[in-house]
Amino acid sequence: MPIVYEISAKSGTYKDKQGNEKNSYTRCGVVMTTKNGGQMAKIEALPVHFDGWLYFNEPKQREEAQSAQTKRNLPADGFESDIPF
Repeated sequence: MPIVYEISAKSGTYKDKQGNEKNSYTRCGVVMTTKNGGQMAKIEALPVHFDGWLYFNEPKQREEAQSAQTKRNLPADGFESDIPF
């Protein structure tokens, strides 16, 4: 089932380096198409201070997600390999 949307919700606010207040979001789940052409939502999490609004965003491409991991210098599995034990 292909993912049509990623579902997110506002989870709080923070201040950036310039002191501007920004919203932070939590990924809550996905919307997928069914084999009959319909759509269904899979909710996996909700923030503690959930205000009832969910946002449906276009899913990020895999290349974008992989480039974010590369920027953090993590291997493909997302875990650091120099575990001391």
